[in-house]
Amino acid sequence: MEPPCGTCRVDLLPENEDAARIYQLIRGQIVTLGENVIDLNHVALWQAIDRYRVQEPVKVFEAVNKVFHHFLDKDRDDAS
Repeated sequence: MEPPCGTCRVDLLPENEDAARIYQLIRGQIVTLGENVIDLNHVALWQAIDRYRVQEPVKVFEAVNKVFHHFLDKDRDDAS
């Protein structure tokens, strides 16, 4: 469900807290080609998952990638 406003705070479900924390840590660790953002740096993502001893690493890896690509696609759409 969409939040009612752009500045509203969303309360995370407990099962999403690890993914949110890891995403906040590494969202700037990107792979570029020229000036274009291509992907999230998977090495940095796995390092953060390992260092924080995430209980469900594959689930968090997939969730963080999904969120990253959601915002990357949104930024690309907004730029067009």
